[in-house]
Amino acid sequence: MAATSSPDGQHIAFTAQGALWVIPAAGGKATRITSWELEPTAPVWSPDGKVIVFQNYAPTGNYHLYMIEPNGQNVRALTTGPHDDREPAWSPDGLSLVFASDRSNDGQYKIWRLSMENGALTQVTRGPGAESNPVVSPDGTQVAYADTGKVYRAPISSGGAPVLVGDGAFPAWAQNGTDLIFQNAARSLIVGGREAVTGEDLFPFPVRSMSGGKLLYTADGKIRTRDASGANMKDVPFSASISVKRPTFERSRDRGFSDLGQRQVMGISAPALSPDGTRIVFVALNDVWVMTIGEAPVRLTNDKDRDGNPQWTPDGKAVYFSSEKGNAGALAVDQVDVESKRRTRLASIAAKSMVTPKMSSTGDRIAYTTLSGQLEIWDVASKTSQTIIPSVSTQVSTPSWTPDGSRIMLVDNERINNRFREGYNKLRVIEIGSKQATFYPVATPPQQISERDEGAAALSPDGKTVAFIMDSVLHVMAVNPDGSPAGPARAITTEVADLPSWSGDSQTILYKSAGKLKTIQADGGGAREITVNLPWTQAVPQGTTIVRAGAVWDGVSPQVKQDMDIVITGNRITAIRPHQEGSERSADRFIDASELTVMPGLWDPHIHPLTLYQGGQYGQIAALMLSYGITSTQSVAGPLHQSIEMREALEAGNLNGPRLFVSPPLWEGNRLFYNFARTLRTPEIADMEIAKAKAMGTDYMKSYVRAPIPIMVKIAQGGIDLGVHTGTHMLSPGSATGLGGTTHLSATQRMGYGWSKSIGGYTYQDAADLHAKSDFRLVDTLFSSTALVGQDPGLIAGDRFLLVPPNFVTGLQTAQPPTPTQLATIRRDAEQSAKVMRAGGLLAYGTDSPLVAPGIALHTNLRGAGMVMNNHEALQTVTINAAKMSLVDKDLGSIEVGKLADLVMVRGNPLEDLKAAADVRYVMKNGFNYSIADIVEPFKTRAALAARKKAILAYKKMCAKEHEACEQGMHAH
Repeated sequence: MAATSSPDGQHIAFTAQGALWVIPAAGGKATRITSWELEPTAPVWSPDGKVIVFQNYAPTGNYHLYMIEPNGQNVRALTTGPHDDREPAWSPDGLSLVFASDRSNDGQYKIWRLSMENGALTQVTRGPGAESNPVVSPDGTQVAYADTGKVYRAPISSGGAPVLVGDGAFPAWAQNGTDLIFQNAARSLIVGGREAVTGEDLFPFPVRSMSGGKLLYTADGKIRTRDASGANMKDVPFSASISVKRPTFERSRDRGFSDLGQRQVMGISAPALSPDGTRIVFVALNDVWVMTIGEAPVRLTNDKDRDGNPQWTPDGKAVYFSSEKGNAGALAVDQVDVESKRRTRLASIAAKSMVTPKMSSTGDRIAYTTLSGQLEIWDVASKTSQTIIPSVSTQVSTPSWTPDGSRIMLVDNERINNRFREGYNKLRVIEIGSKQATFYPVATPPQQISERDEGAAALSPDGKTVAFIMDSVLHVMAVNPDGSPAGPARAITTEVADLPSWSGDSQTILYKSAGKLKTIQADGGGAREITVNLPWTQAVPQGTTIVRAGAVWDGVSPQVKQDMDIVITGNRITAIRPHQEGSERSADRFIDASELTVMPGLWDPHIHPLTLYQGGQYGQIAALMLSYGITSTQSVAGPLHQSIEMREALEAGNLNGPRLFVSPPLWEGNRLFYNFARTLRTPEIADMEIAKAKAMGTDYMKSYVRAPIPIMVKIAQGGIDLGVHTGTHMLSPGSATGLGGTTHLSATQRMGYGWSKSIGGYTYQDAADLHAKSDFRLVDTLFSSTALVGQDPGLIAGDRFLLVPPNFVTGLQTAQPPTPTQLATIRRDAEQSAKVMRAGGLLAYGTDSPLVAPGIALHTNLRGAGMVMNNHEALQTVTINAAKMSLVDKDLGSIEVGKLADLVMVRGNPLEDLKAAADVRYVMKNGFNYSIADIVEPFKTRAALAARKKAILAYKKMCAKEHEACEQGMHAH
């Protein structure tokens, strides 16, 4: 909340839950004066009391200053344009406003002044700086503002040097006109140079003055006043009511669980046109295929190793691509001769993924990007690499070479200002010799290249034209030999488009339009659809499987049932009954889990399956997640074509990992940050992208932080039409637009304020430490026991090792158990989420991408939940609740007759000890049973095997001395 007082001290206006309200100064029932189509914050009442000015996130997707009368009449915008204008404050005479803005177009955030008489705009401060929250002194001669954790004062007329006041933010002038009141880094309120207010959750806004010398501010969810010295705090009581739009689903999308017949492949990822224009290479069902146009596709690879981003060699005789095969989960570059099918390895770097490889026209070098988006070049002859440039944002696009091999063109994100991370997607041309890079816009911002994954750009082989996706349709633009634009961009399709690639003569462009492959001439003529006849079927076991369970937790009851048989026909549970002796003879397959507890497969309901952003290591990551009992995942944003391809590959059994319920990219407004975010500048563009998502059968739709209200409304309705859930980061205006939920309780949001809060506290940091120190690229498979690590119950190994706070493996980790403060952070975060559940909300725990410590992160979150919930409630947040969020609880999320056979078999009772949920011995997905060794075997390395051998030797040595402990350890495994 942010509050401001009327000049006569009779009323208070404040913003909360996406609305502007007015109450009597003494408190009472609040009157809402703005509609849900506005997003007001940072209100300031004019000195004459006639209007209230506030910062609004406008329908066009930028922050602007708006004005409204206290009775809610005559709303109008005071600023417009492709800039962000924030945090207004009045001059004492009421003739002007000061505000913070990036409209100087120099990458800085400066203080500006708006004349209320004629609308003239004047820049007040200059030079470098990320300035915010300006406020004018009572005599009108100075302006105070914050800049990167420090408070300054400067003459309001240009030319005066700023003076440092102190460390802090959110300044306000004291009524004496000399002193400044502000918040310091400890979140205390500094009044008169001393800490006058401590121990409160101060909201991040300046205090405002009231008549009589009182200070008005917000903290702890309250509107409060104090006297001029900061003493005598009083709460202003009020009540307010809001209404929200709850989405109602008449039906949910059919996910095809019962479809056992042939289906046509829709997930065609990374298609590339051959130099002669007659063939196409692409990835489908986790393998690389080549297809002569008009004929059936031919499989070039046939394994469960993850392949991606195929390209043609310059002579068109072979294709090369990234692959995890035989490389411990990291991506190497392989080549396959199209005629002979002979496969060779072109490049590999130990423990580093070579993503989006692109060969130079002479075939002597390969440009690629790394996990962090860094551009590197591999010399084929010397088998060495060199770094060219780091990414300035997240992952960059697939690179393109200029014909002479002197430059590389790709799509990167150029940050707009130094205060916020978002920017515009532009062409970035890198001169290899000097390693100098230049950004080029393809149109006047905010028009830009749609994204940096599947909606990026490709330079023609002759280097004269670049094709790219802008406003979700295919464009071409002439370029000079140095890669700079040589003319305006021109749209050559009116339909939604992705993934452009060129023929060798630079005349034909291949692209995807939703699920269809198409070609078009560079001049916009000769468009045609390319048929791909590639059927696939869902992998389902034949016959009957019986699992004899020592105990069953069905995901619904708060107790386990002892000694049960679970009967599975194909991929569905057909009976759950007390164990019958001899039952194994009546089944095609019998699984003896008589010493284990069988529980529902776990869910991670918040991932990003980013084959590019994660360095392409999705195959390894998916397998590791499966090994920790995660049988279903819900993407809440990712590259759509790749996601559909992976979903089909997982269902067809050509890729090991949890089920993947897919989502389109992060749907954004006109500024972006992530490579997998897509700009939906207008409602018309949103209609195109939503229609594509419907046609491709997505399972979720996410509105990201800069999507304005008109776009959010479109997404909310699109989810209802398709029968899938929707979500966003902001409760407001998310709930007002009809979106179905929030994907975070604390995360990036668009109001531009908010104290930094650790996500998951110590749990998250532990996961980061674990990833860095144990190096999961090696999949270090350690044979161990509770005895080997000193009876440490936090280690549950089997064929892996698992580290969860507060327990660490001696000799493998240097981290210490969490301090009381860190534990308090974990508890606080868990308590916040538990409030949702206690209030009747649907709560599920996810990890926000499995990149760090895949599988482990979900278990750390689960144990954090167990600090404030009972174990049954905590376990439901990663089972049935998550299935409900994906609208598939009729088929998944619990062990019940008629549901799909997604099961986890663990040692111990998770209802008694949540650690048992991680002690996974077997995982069943869709009726297929896997041991941990089966899952992780393809990703082992020499280092992992050596570590395993060392651990076994240590174990045997211990056994010789402590035979009893050894027996106990062997029994546990």
